[in-house]
Amino acid sequence: LLTDAVATLLEAGARDGSLRTDVTSDDVLLLMGGIAYAVQHGTKEQASRLVDLLMDALAKGSTVS
Repeated sequence: LLTDAVATLLEAGARDGSLRTDVTSDDVLLLMGGIAYAVQHGTKEQASRLVDLLMDALAKGSTVS
C-alpha cells in the first residue's frame, strides 16, 4: 500500500514536471528507511537534514544520481 502511494505521488510529480522521472518508489522507501533510522539513532537536526536532502534529490533538475 505504501509503495503504491509513493509511486502515485512520483507519477503525479513527474507529470506536472516537479519531480524527477528516474526515481522509483523503492528508492524513496529506502531513503525513508534511512531517515527513520536517523530519527531513532541520530539527532533531530540530522533527521531534518536527511529530509531536506531527500526532497532536493527528488526535485526535477537535481544532479544527484
